[in-house]
Amino acid sequence: MGGSSIWLCPPAGTQIEAVLIKLISNTVPAYFGDEKVPDFRPHATITSEIPSNLDPQEVLDSIDIKELPNVVFSSMVIGETFFTRGTLHIEKNDSIVALATHCREKFAFGGQSKDDAEKWAREIFTPHVSLVYSNLWPIPEDVSKAIENDVLSAGIGLSGVSGSNSEPDMNGWKGGKLLLVPTSKPLDEWVVLAERNL
Repeated sequence: MGGSSIWLCPPAGTQIEAVLIKLISNTVPAYFGDEKVPDFRPHATITSEIPSNLDPQEVLDSIDIKELPNVVFSSMVIGETFFTRGTLHIEKNDSIVALATHCREKFAFGGQSKDDAEKWAREIFTPHVSLVYSNLWPIPEDVSKAIENDVLSAGIGLSGVSGSNSEPDMNGWKGGKLLLVPTSKPLDEWVVLAERNL
């Protein structure tokens, strides 16, 4: 993963932001024993591979937002990679796909064709909010279940999980904030290069 990534973060000061921070920083790491899992801010990666020679603030300021991105959580998924070990998958609705396609076409690898960007957004892009980065694999079934229970008991709604009842503003968020983060660097060098409120 070269260059930087565009992150979509929940609006500052909202309940969903506070709940996600608690899950990422305190609740979920407790299941990973002695492994020092990293702490990070809640976000969905919209695209990576943004060349480092581009001006970070200009990148974010030049993103054309036709419709505010609408994040809707669908399920809790245990992934097979360090960065997807525990994630909240997001519905690939029109607003999320349009934002990812636009950012990919305009910036990824210095710019891609519209066809390539659309194909990537439809077939490869898997929008999610990570809850933990971990080397532990496989994840024991009881840990996976416990994390999902923590997510639900925190009040987060999952559209794909029956019996998942939550307040409408706890099943995701609308709008939020875009950040540019140099994710090709080591984790401890992931700093915010630029940000833009939507």
